[in-house]
Amino acid sequence: GSPRTRSCPAPTRSSSLTHPHRQRSPRRRDAAVARARPSTPMVRRWTVLVLVEVLAGSCTGTAVSIAGVPVGLVAGAGAKVLRDVLIHPIDTVKNRRQLSSVRLPTGEGDGDGRLIYSNLYDGIGPSLITGIPAGALYLYIADVLQAEQHVNSGLAGAAASFVFWTVRTPGEVLKTRMQLASRAATRALQPAPGLGETLRAMREEEGLGALFSGYALTLSRSVSLFFLLWWFRVV
Repeated sequence: GSPRTRSCPAPTRSSSLTHPHRQRSPRRRDAAVARARPSTPMVRRWTVLVLVEVLAGSCTGTAVSIAGVPVGLVAGAGAKVLRDVLIHPIDTVKNRRQLSSVRLPTGEGDGDGRLIYSNLYDGIGPSLITGIPAGALYLYIADVLQAEQHVNSGLAGAAASFVFWTVRTPGEVLKTRMQLASRAATRALQPAPGLGETLRAMREEEGLGALFSGYALTLSRSVSLFFLLWWFRVV
C-alpha cells in the first residue's frame, strides 16, 4: 500500500507556565500588571457619564441630573471657576490700564508701568464668591426653561442672564475696587486692602448701594445680547 505519512504536531508557543525557567521580560510584566489594573479610573467614568447625560439631555430637550444634582449647576459653577482662574490676571491688567489712560492727562498717572503687572490675582475672592453661584444658576435656569415647551430659547437666555448679573454684580464691583486699590497700595508701599476692608470702606463712604454700580447698564447690554445668542442658538 501507500506509505504512511507521519503528521507532526503544530508547534505551540511556550509560556512561563509550561517553562518555569523562562521568565517574562520587564516590558511584558509591566503590560500584564497594567491590564490587571482597572481600565478606567473613577474620574473617567464620571466624566463619560456626565457627557452622555448632557448629550442625552440636549437631544431630548430635558434638564438632566446626575446623583440628584442638576448638570447645569455643576457645569455652570465649574466653568465659572475655570474662567476666573484663567482670565482674572488679564482682567486685572485691563482695568489698571484703563485707569491709567484716564488719569495720565491730569498728571496722576503711574510713573512705573510695572506696577500694573503686580498682584494679578487681587480681587479674585469676591469674583469667585459671587461668580460660582451665578454661573451655576445661569445654566440651571436656562436648562429648566428650555425644557418647557412654551418658553422661547431667547427668553430662557435672557432670564438666565438677568439672574446671573443680579448675583454677579456685587462681586464684580468689589473685584474692580480691590484690583485698583491694590495697585495704589503698592505705590504707597502699603499692604493691599482685603475684602472686608474694601467692603467696609465702601459702606462708610458710599453706602451698600454702591455694590450695584452700573447694574442697569450691565443688564441692558447682557440681557439683550444673550436673548439674541440663545434665540439664534449661538450658545
